[in-house]
Amino acid sequence: MVYLLEDGQWQGGTNRNVGVREGAIDIASTSSKHIPQSIIEEVKILIVQVADELVPVPENEEEYNSYYKYITKTFTFVYLF
Repeated sequence: MVYLLEDGQWQGGTNRNVGVREGAIDIASTSSKHIPQSIIEEVKILIVQVADELVPVPENEEEYNSYYKYITKTFTFVYLF
């Protein structure tokens, strides 16, 4: 949102939905202190897939269950949680 303020495009009193595509969600710069690099790389891949709409973000329980099946088959980091 800071970029809108810097560019003079900020409009107060409005709601904005932002997420991965807008750069509002990402891996914290300090993550490498606590998380193995291999997992960080897997999360980066998932972030790109979500931003490119290759992996839909679930909006209900049925979609979530399908999404969870996909990520558990594709990524190892899910098993850490």
